[in-house]
Amino acid sequence: MSWLRPSWWNTAIIVWTVGLIGIAVQGYLKPRTHTVFDIYAFGCEDWLAGRDIYIWQVQTDELYRYSPLFAVVTIPLAILPPGWGNALWKLLNGIIFIWAIRRWAHRGLPESPLDSRAEAFLLLLTIPVAMISLHIGQANLMLVAFCLVAFVAIREDKWWQAAAWIVGAILIKVIPLPLALVLGALFPLKSIGRLMACFAVGLVLPLLAQRPEYVLDQTIKWVKHLLASHEINQERNRNLRKLLEEMGYLLEPKTMLAIGVFAGLAVLLVSWWTYRRTGNRSSTLWVVGAWFFTWAMLHNPATEAASYGVISPFIAWAVLKSWRTPGAWVDRAMLLAGMALMGPIITDLGNPLRGIINMAAAPILGAILFQAWLVIDLWRILKNNAGERPMAGVIGLSQIEPTV
Repeated sequence: MSWLRPSWWNTAIIVWTVGLIGIAVQGYLKPRTHTVFDIYAFGCEDWLAGRDIYIWQVQTDELYRYSPLFAVVTIPLAILPPGWGNALWKLLNGIIFIWAIRRWAHRGLPESPLDSRAEAFLLLLTIPVAMISLHIGQANLMLVAFCLVAFVAIREDKWWQAAAWIVGAILIKVIPLPLALVLGALFPLKSIGRLMACFAVGLVLPLLAQRPEYVLDQTIKWVKHLLASHEINQERNRNLRKLLEEMGYLLEPKTMLAIGVFAGLAVLLVSWWTYRRTGNRSSTLWVVGAWFFTWAMLHNPATEAASYGVISPFIAWAVLKSWRTPGAWVDRAMLLAGMALMGPIITDLGNPLRGIINMAAAPILGAILFQAWLVIDLWRILKNNAGERPMAGVIGLSQIEPTV
């Protein structure tokens, strides 16, 4: 029985399997604690009853933040008994995340395909930052999974698939909307029309599950809800504004918005510059993904501690990359510190350090540390690829295309 033989791949499979089963069992036994699935479930109940889903939920003391289509898609789980629905949702969330990581490892990373040992390490290294989101069943892991699969589709010139996955992520949460804009700027002729068409379909599909006037009303209220997201659950936010507040700097929302827009334009410029200098689509998509999701966590007005799970695939690959580089001790120290601050430190494991580290600021500092490493990594990518423009026929899968 090959799966019993000692290997890193078998270790990764066993760790993830045991972890997911444990999370599912806990979800079944305690369907109303350590989960956000009840928010989805009560939102689905309101949808089926034709009630407003974008009002404060009495049952959970939370707001439903997701699109009408997300409410429709989660109905099959929401109508199950709470324990079963919660358990299956967490299990499905984890399985989709693992599937996307594997697909990304095989066909999306600059060094793809990874061998089984490297892939095992990649899967294991996602756990520290992803575990909080996975534990509470937050949809952000599914969101980033869809984006990773979209990156693979872009690398393989499957543009309709890429658009569908990106729009699917947006309709879970609106976080990847600026990512769609970045991809549209990099590949305008291939992506903009498809993204718009898929988004239109995503807005229309809920009409199959409710009255047209109700769907239109809920769609408008969803947009209004998103525009007011900077006012929601401020005490739980873990973004750059929160860090500045902890340091004694109280900035107005408009000022933080301006800072976020400026930083977002920097992400777009870095992505465009990387693509122009390297001509390599997989390297560019690595930069786009890592820079974008780090920017999103630092500047999204609704970032919470568990939301940092979206960075987990990128920092996991960065750690693996540093360990495959001889003598990269500074890189490893920066990345492991960032990983710890965005993951284990803000759980109960960090209790002994609470007198030393500000728990509210910890994940923000971790993201800033990762961003600092990304700047160093970008310099290396551009230095190593300067003047190198491989032909698409040599690489295969049409990875390289003319500079935009």
